[in-house]
Amino acid sequence: MDQEPDIFCGAHGCALKYCCLKDECTTGINKITKIFFNKNERDEELTIYNGLKLNSIDKNLQFFIGDAVSCYVDIKDITKPNLEIIENKLNKLNITIDALFDNETNKVFNGISYTDGGVNLIKYIQTLTSIAKHIELLNYLKNVFDGVQILHSNGIYHLDLKPDNIVIGKINNITTCRLIDFGDSFQSEYTKQSEITNKISKNKTHNLLQTNRTKLSKRLTNKDKIGTLQYMSQEMFIL
Repeated sequence: MDQEPDIFCGAHGCALKYCCLKDECTTGINKITKIFFNKNERDEELTIYNGLKLNSIDKNLQFFIGDAVSCYVDIKDITKPNLEIIENKLNKLNITIDALFDNETNKVFNGISYTDGGVNLIKYIQTLTSIAKHIELLNYLKNVFDGVQILHSNGIYHLDLKPDNIVIGKINNITTCRLIDFGDSFQSEYTKQSEITNKISKNKTHNLLQTNRTKLSKRLTNKDKIGTLQYMSQEMFIL
């Protein structure tokens, strides 16, 4: 009998577990692989992800998945229910399954792997069976809030915060709740609060809000989709 689907699809691709070929990325039960609908989206996410240097602001990898690596996926490793979900998503985007996979090798090359990804928040909540586990979840979520605060203090805005992008997994045998998928993220003109304070204290005619607003507007204009509609803040619609 086919396995139950373990897949989550967004605007740019679908995330699965265990599907990255073993010789291409980290092995183990905490692996999450994302298949992108086109190579450009994958390349852009890798560029943004690595460019943010998340390892430098989260040295212990307590808040963010610090590593995303390119990989490819063998179609035979994807269960039938998951493959049907991907195909339905592609059909809605007027993309055929053949466009995603190489017919000669049965592999898709536009994938990335998040190391130590675990399961996402939605999947984890479905496993909760006791009050103690719910209390444990609240402690995990505090870790996410702390991580968002660290991002913002470094001038980085995720722009696609949602349960699918919050994962619970183990690192060094310690279970923690962390953020993934920085493909839509935005880096401010100034990355430190001290830089903002310094600019204001010197009374330079520099409108920080307008600068960041203009930069973010260009970022939004350059992408067909950014964020997830049902989780977006109202401010995103007036930029």
